[in-house]
Amino acid sequence: MPKKILLVQSYLGRSEPATFPVALATLAARINGRYELSGFDPNVSAAPEEELRAKIQHYQPDVIAVSLRNIDTTILFDPHIHYRGFLRTVKVVKETSQDVPLVVGGAGFSLYAERIMNDNPVIDYGIYLEGEDTFAELLEKMNEPKSIKGVYYRKNGEIHFTGRREPAPFDDTSFPLWEIFDVEKYKNYPFPFGVETKRGCPFECVYCSYFLLHGKTIRLRRPERVVEEIIELRRRFGTKHVCFLDSVFNVPVGHATAILQLMRRELPDVAWLGYLSERGLTKEFARLAVDTGLKVFVFSADSYTDECLQLMGKGITVEQIEQAIEVVRSTPPLHIGLNFFVNGPGYTYGTLAALLWFLIKTKIKLGRRFNLMKLNLGYIRIEPGTPIHRLALESGHLTSDVDLLPLEAQGYKKCFFYNRNLWLFNALFSLLSKGLRKLRGVHPCSGV
Repeated sequence: MPKKILLVQSYLGRSEPATFPVALATLAARINGRYELSGFDPNVSAAPEEELRAKIQHYQPDVIAVSLRNIDTTILFDPHIHYRGFLRTVKVVKETSQDVPLVVGGAGFSLYAERIMNDNPVIDYGIYLEGEDTFAELLEKMNEPKSIKGVYYRKNGEIHFTGRREPAPFDDTSFPLWEIFDVEKYKNYPFPFGVETKRGCPFECVYCSYFLLHGKTIRLRRPERVVEEIIELRRRFGTKHVCFLDSVFNVPVGHATAILQLMRRELPDVAWLGYLSERGLTKEFARLAVDTGLKVFVFSADSYTDECLQLMGKGITVEQIEQAIEVVRSTPPLHIGLNFFVNGPGYTYGTLAALLWFLIKTKIKLGRRFNLMKLNLGYIRIEPGTPIHRLALESGHLTSDVDLLPLEAQGYKKCFFYNRNLWLFNALFSLLSKGLRKLRGVHPCSGV
């Protein structure tokens, strides 16, 4: 049985705002006490590959686990492919420790699990979907992986999959084992520490893979447990900013409200950020959010006609979007961040005109509280298994020979949904987007 486990975050391939690898720290918490554990994140390293090599040589692990979170930026005009950084990470690991079992997991891996296993024969095991229980069991039975659900493994040169593991209850999850990483390296970045309040998403937005990764049933953590985790982050590391990692923080609204009420009492000096839904947003919730340190309401409305919202699977209406804007207007000093797709299914030039008029009205209503330079307008990145993938194939917008796991920018651009009726807009928007990115002077992945 292995004794020393090294947990490695995949290299992104370039310098980006650092995000603490909470998934690996949560994985470590699940097996803490049974193994000697250490972590390494090349994305906060001055010399990522050299330091990873040195870490392996010094630590001499019995098992190395690599987490692949992001395949690429999902931004059409920023065609950087993180998967290439992952391949470099795997190459360094195997060159430095050829005989040490390599386990790979993470959201990015799970979306392309079979393909990645086929393309990378140096990977010994793959963890499909949520990995805490699967990885813990695999470490105990590395010679008998076929008995463990959620595992890809190799035997006699062939890849085998043991079958999907049902999502586990989430409430009793231990606090992440933050200390296996160098926490100090993340403190200078905005909102680097993530906290999960739930897993699962009941919605089925056509472009989103979250429900594929975590299921459609919401599994809640007790509000007290969530706040206890933030208190521990604050006590041990002086953290004053947290990001809620849920796909949508305020659904169900009662759960989010309970968390914020506890934060208002226990953590008056800690601010937060998270994605929010327009559904049922009230002035009372908005005021509570402001009182607990939220500065920007971030919405992903995605479209702005009822027909297109329905085609996008959003489950909201234009009226609900406008009501949410009014709630923000009446709750100073809240700012707003908005994300829209400009090229979705069913879009026409009328759709774009309606969106433009909405943005103008919102700017007039909110003034400086709606910074147009922070508005995110983009195209849909098609990911395998999502409704938009199926729709694009059926409608001919995507052909079956397009590689959704490309290594080059030219192939990457083929992975987006293009509405052919908007060809003139596509050409003009491409030029405008490139100019705006230069004008902003910030990394395009820095977000709202």
